Amino acid sequence: MAEIIGTSSDPARAGVEGDNTANGPGVWGSANPSGRGVVGVSTGGAGVWGATATGRAVVGAVDTGGAGVWGETQTGTGVVGVSRQGRGVSAGSQTNTGVFGESRSGRGVEGYSESNYGVYGQSREFPGVRGTSTTGRGVEGWSTSNAGSWGLSESGPGLEGSSATGDGVLANSKEGNGVSARGGHTGVYAAGPVNAGYFDGNVHVQGDISLSGNMTVSGDIFVNGADYAEQLTASRPVDPGTVVVLDAAGKVKPCTEHHDPRVAGIVSGAEGVRPAFVLDRHEGGAPIALLGKAWCRADATEAAIKPGDLLTTSSTPGHARRAEDEPAPGTVIGKALTPLPAGRGWVHVFVCRA
Repeated sequence: MAEIIGTSSDPARAGVEGDNTANGPGVWGSANPSGRGVVGVSTGGAGVWGATATGRAVVGAVDTGGAGVWGETQTGTGVVGVSRQGRGVSAGSQTNTGVFGESRSGRGVEGYSESNYGVYGQSREFPGVRGTSTTGRGVEGWSTSNAGSWGLSESGPGLEGSSATGDGVLANSKEGNGVSARGGHTGVYAAGPVNAGYFDGNVHVQGDISLSGNMTVSGDIFVNGADYAEQLTASRPVDPGTVVVLDAAGKVKPCTEHHDPRVAGIVSGAEGVRPAFVLDRHEGGAPIALLGKAWCRADATEAAIKPGDLLTTSSTPGHARRAEDEPAPGTVIGKALTPLPAGRGWVHVFVCRA
């Protein structure tokens, strides 16, 4: 084989130039198992430079265990790929790694882009991008103003984490939310053989809590609601604050009699105060306050109501009134917390049955 050594003192010209107007290589280098086919060395420019309009500027191929293209540097970049519109570096493999980067102290692979993806990985069967580490992070994403890591999927998980003994996914934030989840149906879904969720600290819920199983709490529960209610089926729609009684079918309806022993209670949710707990939610049900405080429609036409008075049913439909001095058992719905000197209006009631 012929030996070719090219040098150039002109920075604009290459030491070795190859040109092929057909479809073969412009420059071809081959070597024995211990040598290098083509070597490019530079003190200030590019050791090897490839430029092409439509084909491959530089091609490296190997049959067995060597490197198709090898770039090595003491302080700079081993291999640089730059493209105006296409891929700066494109690597493919039939059975192994398309791109492999290794570093003792720096970055194994680094991607940078002004307006697009810094690193983009795509795969038909396996992960598009995979990172493994013995002591550090397999994959790390960092951003100054946007998402550190972003996952997008049409049918599977956007992001997936798995661990044999540690956390599958660990999220930390200095000032914001460790995990922020929003979904078209469920924001966060969790399932586990022991606990679906475990919280070490306070939990704030702005909305309803629906339970289909038991709840065990080892601390306090603070609920921004006023009463503990259970839904009973209504014979017709009833408004919050209405005093209801049971009919012959066991459904609730507005009261229409004085001191009715069939009284069920007050429909919770009047005056914008929601119930804290509602049991047995079902279609056609009305939440009846069992314990706590609830606003109630009241009629003080026949007897003024003052705080501490016992309340019972009234002949005015859906209204309460002051009970007699010794009300019959089962007719009291609670004690008045606010006064109603005359007429009809609202009374705040401490719900207690007698």
